[in-house]
Amino acid sequence: MKKPNTFFLVILAAGITAVYLSAAKNLGYLPFPYSIQPVKNDQGLPMKDVYMKNGRVAGVARDYFADGRLLAEYAPDGSVRKQATRTRMGNRTYEVTRELTGAGRKTVRTYTAGGTTEIEHVYEDGKFLDEHDEPYNGVYKYYYPNGQVREEVSYQDGKSLGPRRGYFPDGRLKFEYEVTEESPYSSGKAYYPNGVLQSVTETINGKQVTKRHDREGNLLPGI
Repeated sequence: MKKPNTFFLVILAAGITAVYLSAAKNLGYLPFPYSIQPVKNDQGLPMKDVYMKNGRVAGVARDYFADGRLLAEYAPDGSVRKQATRTRMGNRTYEVTRELTGAGRKTVRTYTAGGTTEIEHVYEDGKFLDEHDEPYNGVYKYYYPNGQVREEVSYQDGKSLGPRRGYFPDGRLKFEYEVTEESPYSSGKAYYPNGVLQSVTETINGKQVTKRHDREGNLLPGI
């Protein structure tokens, strides 16, 4: 038996949800005596679900990405409670989920090319939170898949302030710069994979000045 087209199921499910949520918003209940079961794709992962009880919306409705992760969440009145977006950059996928139910809270995740979660951060009102939902203080480390440190970021009261360093996969220093309230890149240095200085950035009289070098360390003209 031929499996149904996934794209067709997504479109159909979206249409059904739109009708049900519109009815719930306009009438205060859904004029149907049965519940909708979660819609799943060919891999058995959820694509959409809406829960009802006695003809009324009994819980939130949700949409999902093709891999089963949450795309959007709706309140019984049809308003959006959570919304996720994804952006592909290089071999990583960046996902941002924003909660629209109060303070400016969002969850930021990055995935490797294979779909494995690399990091997950929660922010509220622009501040990075720790595991206790308090503004983070200290140095947070990011890692390569091989366990080598990829980046070290200093946080003060949930904000990126202070020294920030990045490393190549072999552990050599890739960049180092200072983050201030005035500028995220007020001063710093970058290096080639062979360890030779690539550039130096300084703030002089309120302006950033960058001097660049070639791979042999020679200062390049015109900077």
